Amino acid sequence: DVVSTVMSTPTSSWIGGGSGQWNDSANWSDGRVPGPEDDVHIEVPNVDAEITISGQPVQVRGLYSFERITINGQSLTITGESRLFNEVSLRSNAVLLAKGAEADVSLLSTVPSGGNYRAEQSGTLRLPLLTTMLAGSFNVQSGGVIEAPALKRLMNVQVNIATSASLSVGQIEEFTLGTLTIAGG
Repeated sequence: DVVSTVMSTPTSSWIGGGSGQWNDSANWSDGRVPGPEDDVHIEVPNVDAEITISGQPVQVRGLYSFERITINGQSLTITGESRLFNEVSLRSNAVLLAKGAEADVSLLSTVPSGGNYRAEQSGTLRLPLLTTMLAGSFNVQSGGVIEAPALKRLMNVQVNIATSASLSVGQIEEFTLGTLTIAGG
């Protein structure tokens, strides 16, 4: 089991007994929706499951997911080590945020071409397979780091980088209809 070799014992695991909605307590092993102190494990063998975050923001310490996650108009804040092995879709201005010095979040599957990605308070967000951003934003603040080594094209993307932050990308071939802001100080 890949998760057991990397993640400490999860405090909450997806059992999928409910609606597919993150905020449905029937979907969780302990009968409650995970919160800021939880390490979450999502894996449904032999099923192509999709978990949807909508209605309210979500914050967890760690997240290891082998299933698709859709964030619809909300934010998913992760404050610890996390690995997302399947697609994460950010819809309707949704945000994926790596926050805090312990945050080390990796999206290890094909990354959709849009979304709002944030890293702040020394958090790290890794997007090794992202090649094109068609809409959305990168917002890197307060010592945050976003790594997207394969990124080549940005179209209609806002990029905001604070002085103490880092955005590491591949060799950019196209940057159109977007903005780049680098804050000094």
